[in-house]
Order: sequence, then structure tokens, then C-alpha cells
Amino acid sequence: MATSISVTEGTRNELLLLKIKEGYSSLEALLAHLITGYKRQRLLEESGRLRRRMQERKLSLEDLVE
Repeated sequence: MATSISVTEGTRNELLLLKIKEGYSSLEALLAHLITGYKRQRLLEESGRLRRRMQERKLSLEDLVE
């Protein structure tokens, strides 16, 4: 089911330009790619944070799964 969102004309133009430059078939494909990238970045950030906290507490992965 399709829906719509409101963005400024400037944002719309930037999205369309990015779509064309990167070769996406649709804005939906571009947005899906951007969302996936965002989620991947957040996962990497949180993984790094977890690793740092584990190191601070001198814990290993094995410590967590036992």
C-alpha cells in the first residue's frame, strides 16, 4: 500500500538528484538503501560501545554466554 510523506521542495530535489546520481530505480529504493545504511551504522556504533564496556569490565564474549 503506497502512502505519501511531506518534505520541502529542496529536500525533494536533493533526493531526486541523489536517486539519479546513484542509479536507483525509484525514490523508494533509495530510501530503503539509506534506511539500511542508517541501521547498519547504529549497529556498528552500539557494538563498539558494548565492546568498550566489556573491556572496561574485563569481560570476554565467553563470559557472557556461560
